[in-house]
Amino acid sequence: MTEPERRCPANAPPPGSLPIVLAVAVWLALWVIQARFAAPPAPRPADAPAAVFSAGRAGAVLLRLGAGGGPHPTGSPAARELADRILAELSALGLAPEVQEVFACGPYRTCGDVRNLFARIEGERAGPGVLLVAHYDSVPAGPGVADDLAGVATLIEVARALLAAGPTPNTVFLLVTDGEEAGLLGAQGFVDDHPAFAAVGAVVNVEARGASGPSVLFETSDDNAWLIELYGQSAARPSASSLWFEVYRRMPNDTDLSVFKAAGLPGVNFAFADDVQRYHTPRDSLAGLSHASLQHQGENMLAMARALASAPLANPPTGDAVYGDVFGRTLLVLPATACVPLAAAILLALLAVAWRARRAGRIDVRRALWSVAALAATALAPLLACAALWALIVAVSGSSSAWFANAVPMEIAFGAAALLAAILAARAFARCTDAFTAALAAWLAWAALGLVLAWFLPGAAYLFFVPMIGPALASILRGRAREECATVAPAVLAFALAAFVWAPVRYGLSIAFGLYGGLAIALPTAVLGTLLAPLALGAKSVRGLGRLLAIAAITGSAVALAVPRRTLDRPAPLDLVYELDAGAGEAVWEVRAFGTGLPPSLRGVADFVEKSPGVFIAPAPTLDFEPAVLELEASEVIADASGRGPGRRVRCRVRSPGRADRTLLELPEGRLVGAVVGGRRLRGRGGSIVLLNVPVEGLALELVLLSPSPVAIRLSEIHFGLPPAGAELEAARPPEYVPRGAGDRTVIRSEVKL
Repeated sequence: MTEPERRCPANAPPPGSLPIVLAVAVWLALWVIQARFAAPPAPRPADAPAAVFSAGRAGAVLLRLGAGGGPHPTGSPAARELADRILAELSALGLAPEVQEVFACGPYRTCGDVRNLFARIEGERAGPGVLLVAHYDSVPAGPGVADDLAGVATLIEVARALLAAGPTPNTVFLLVTDGEEAGLLGAQGFVDDHPAFAAVGAVVNVEARGASGPSVLFETSDDNAWLIELYGQSAARPSASSLWFEVYRRMPNDTDLSVFKAAGLPGVNFAFADDVQRYHTPRDSLAGLSHASLQHQGENMLAMARALASAPLANPPTGDAVYGDVFGRTLLVLPATACVPLAAAILLALLAVAWRARRAGRIDVRRALWSVAALAATALAPLLACAALWALIVAVSGSSSAWFANAVPMEIAFGAAALLAAILAARAFARCTDAFTAALAAWLAWAALGLVLAWFLPGAAYLFFVPMIGPALASILRGRAREECATVAPAVLAFALAAFVWAPVRYGLSIAFGLYGGLAIALPTAVLGTLLAPLALGAKSVRGLGRLLAIAAITGSAVALAVPRRTLDRPAPLDLVYELDAGAGEAVWEVRAFGTGLPPSLRGVADFVEKSPGVFIAPAPTLDFEPAVLELEASEVIADASGRGPGRRVRCRVRSPGRADRTLLELPEGRLVGAVVGGRRLRGRGGSIVLLNVPVEGLALELVLLSPSPVAIRLSEIHFGLPPAGAELEAARPPEYVPRGAGDRTVIRSEVKL
C-alpha cells in the first residue's frame, strides 16, 4: 500500500516559488549593496580644506617617502635612508622629531637593533595622550608601500590636519616604528625604554594586508565599548564588526597594537585588505595602491585621533560592545551585557510560538525530527558542494593554489553551487515535513545559538539573535491572519534580516580564506540556508531557479578555468632559496611554489624533484660561505632549571662572520627554558631565537638549558637574495610569479653542541 503524500495546506505557503525567489533576490541584492556602499570614499584632492584628511596630500608624501622603490627591511641601508626622509617630513610640519635607537626583543623571540621615530603635538591639558602608530620597515620581498608606508604617510597627513585645526585638549604622540615585520621589535622597544610611554592613554594603529578595499576597524582592546562609541560618533564611513573583534583576539596574528594591548593600553587597529595578491610582494608598490583606501584609512585615523584627543583617558570605562556597520554608513552598537537578556527574550518568544502550535496540533514530534534532519542536510550541503567543486578545479587545473587573478568567476560558481545544494537538500525532505515546522525549528535553533554565543562569544551573538526578532514579533502579532501567510511572511522576514546582518561577514571571510575551498561563500550559505529551507519546502517547484543556479555554477567554473590564474598585477608567490649545509658541504636550490606547482621554465635550469607539496629541490654548487659561530664563554650546572629539573646555565656569544641579515638558533623542543639576549630577557616560549644584523663584535647570550649534557644547536645564517650563482634561476622565474614575505634568500646551516 502506498502512503499518500502528507500535505498540510494550513501550514504551507501559497503555491509557487515566488517566496524563495524573492528571498534569493534579496540576498543577492544585499551582497551587491554591501559591496557598493561599503567601498572606500573617493580620494580628496591636494587642495582640500586644511583641517580634513586628503589622499592627494598623503599621496604626495608617499611619493617622496617611496622614492627608493625597493624593500627596506629592518637594519638595511634603505631603511635608514627612509627614516631620514620621514624625519624630514615631520620636521617640515614644524615638529621636533627624535630617533629612539634601542636593542629590543619582541614577543616572537626575535631580537635586534631598531630605530623608532617619535614626535609629539602638545595638548592644552596635562594627562594621558593618544599615540598614533604606523611602521616603516618592510618585508625583504617587497617595497611595502601599502604595508606600511601608506600608514606612515597617513600618520603624517593626520598630524598636519591636527596642527591646522589648532591645539587639542590631549597631547598627540606620533610613533613610526621599526622592526614590526621582523617581530614587533620597535613597539616593544618603545614600551620598554621610551619615557613617553608612561604618558600614553590610548593607541591608534594603521596597517594593511592588501592594496585596496575599505579601511576596517578589525581589532580593539578589551573593554572596548567607549572606543566603539567614539568611533561610531566620529567616523563618517564606519566599517566594523564585533565578530572580527572576537575572531582576531583568538588568532595568533599580531601587529604593533598587540604590544600596546599587552602593556595594558586601550587601542584600535585599522587596515584595508583587498588585492591581497600584492601583499608582501614586489607588487606592493606605489602604482598598486588604491588612493580611495588611503583616503578611508586617513579619515578613520583622523576621526579617532580627534575623538581620543578630546576624551578623558585617565580612567576609561569598562565593558565591551556588540556592533556592526550598516553598509558603511552608520554603526549600530549594543552593550555586550544586553545580549543575554535580549537573546533569552527572543528564544522565549519563539518557544511560546512552538508551545501554542503544539497545542493546536500544527506540529508533531515526527515532523519536528524530520525538520531537524532537513536543516542539518541544508547546512551541510553547501560545504560539500563547494568542496567538490574545489576538488574538481584543482584536478582540472593541476594546482591547489587559491591564488586567482580574477576571483569573480569562481565566486559566482561557488555561490551558485552552494545555493543550489542547499535548496535541493531541503527539497529532499518535502514529503517528510512541512514549511511551518521547518521554519519553527530553524528559528529556535538560531535563537538558541544566539543565546549560547551571548554567553561565550557576545561579539558574534548578534548574527543569530537579531534576525530572529522579525519572526518572533511576526508570529506573536499575526493575529487572525491566514495560517498560510503566517509561515511565509515571518520566513521571508527572518531570511532577509539574516542576509542583512550577514552581508558584511562574507567580505570578511573572503579576506580570511580567499577562494580556498569556497569557504568564504560556503560558510554563510550553510548558515543562511537553514532559513531558506522552509521556503524551499513550501515552494511548489524550484526547477526554474535550480536551472539558473546550475547554469551559473557551470559557466562560472568554465570561465574560471579559462582565464589566467596569475597576471603581472596579481601574481602568485614563488620563493627561490639557496641552502648550504656547511658541515656536510652539500647545497641545494629550493623552489617554494605555495601550491601552484613548478613552472616549466624552472625545470630546464636544474633537476628539480618534489620534496614536499609545493617545495622542489635540486642539487646546487657548494659556494664559499662562512657559517655562524657560537662561542662558549661559561657554563654552570643548576639544580633546578625554571622549576623543571636539573640543567645548565650557559653564557655564550654568537658571531656572524658573513654579516648575515638574520641569524637563527634552533634548539631541540623543550630544552630551552629561558634566555637573555643582549641583556634582554626573552618573552614567550619556544626553542628558537632570531637575531637581526648581529654586530661585528657579536652578541652575548645566556641560555638556561633543561639538560645536564651538551645540546645540539642548529645555526642558520640568512642573507636576503640569492648568490650570483642563482642568477639563471632567478631569470627563469616567470613574471607572473614573485617572491613573497621573506622572499628569495640564501641560508647557511651549521650545527654546534653546547
